[in-house]
Amino acid sequence: MQVSVINYKKVEVQFLLEDLKIFQNILKEVRLALEGGGYETRVGVSPRQAGGFFESILQEMKESGDREIQVSLSRLEITVLNNLLSEGCHGINIQNFEAKIGVAKKEAKNLLNLVNRAIKEMDSLREIRRASYLPSSFDSPTRKICRLEADGDQLTFYLRRPPSNIKNKVYVLFRLTIESSELKFSTDSTLLEIFTEQLWDVVNGLEKYLALLEKGEVEHLGQFTLINKPVLQIKAQGIGIASNGEKQTIMNLRLSAFEPRAILKKTVVEVKGAVFLKNLRSFVSSMQQALTELSESNADG
Repeated sequence: MQVSVINYKKVEVQFLLEDLKIFQNILKEVRLALEGGGYETRVGVSPRQAGGFFESILQEMKESGDREIQVSLSRLEITVLNNLLSEGCHGINIQNFEAKIGVAKKEAKNLLNLVNRAIKEMDSLREIRRASYLPSSFDSPTRKICRLEADGDQLTFYLRRPPSNIKNKVYVLFRLTIESSELKFSTDSTLLEIFTEQLWDVVNGLEKYLALLEKGEVEHLGQFTLINKPVLQIKAQGIGIASNGEKQTIMNLRLSAFEPRAILKKTVVEVKGAVFLKNLRSFVSSMQQALTELSESNADG
């Protein structure tokens, strides 16, 4: 098996027929060992999804008539390979390893090291990319940060002016951070190039929603969609009063982090929380200021 890292979210893997048989054998042993539960947590997908993944590659190989195939894999898919190898080599006890898997345990560990190195390289490329795009300062004239909080969870808009030859657009990256006393987790969208007008539509929609809340005209609407895009969805569910007497609205924040193969689970993170109206106003104001300043700097550039 050979692995070539293309970028932070894609690798090219060259499988021999023997490699796929090894993975199928490990999959079988891991499934048997984890029949009582925990398979999906430890591997990342269900046994059916993992099995379907390898079967689809084998089918492609069969149709081509070759004994090897080159496949493009997402970050999630290469992680599934890593998790299977890790479970087979370290997580579960496989008696008569070579007879059941088809190779000695040392050779399986070599495959694990190969996949591990690829993942580390992808992570390194991701950090380099993030450092080049994410704002390093609130004072930068071309980079802006706007945050919306919901019960401690946080949706952050990172806005950056594109090169001067790209007019009326901004680069946007969404980050959803979930935090509790036991957990802190964050996930990013892909970097998007969006027309400034589309973001103004979002801001204006939020401003209208605030006006309806303040007039008490929202309760009869039920669920109210503020943003409905493939990557990001924000829905609100009317107004309420917090224990301290402040007005708040309940919001669902839904972020699609990746778009892997259909045979694997789509990575979607969704949270629901209360947003104080003062925080919503602050977010709207910061977005208005950011978009205005980015538009002005683009015009100057």
